[in-house]
Amino acid sequence: KNKSKLSGEIINIGSGNQHSIEEVISMITKLTSTESEVITDDTIARYESIVWQADITKAKDLLNWRPTTSLRTGLKQTIEIGRAHV
Repeated sequence: KNKSKLSGEIINIGSGNQHSIEEVISMITKLTSTESEVITDDTIARYESIVWQADITKAKDLLNWRPTTSLRTGLKQTIEIGRAHV
């Protein structure tokens, strides 16, 4: 599609996979070798969604886009960039 046909379209970009907060915390603590205690609150606010998975159908169909970086790799790259600028 050309740009004018995409104007105003809302397109989700993500992996298309759902990861729990616990999974993300575990990845970050391993990648940073931290021994910090992580405190979480298991309660879910009324307005929070239980499903946090991007529907990337439009990105695939309209942009011919596919995710190429895993969550772990993206977190690792982000941590490395952050460390390089501290």
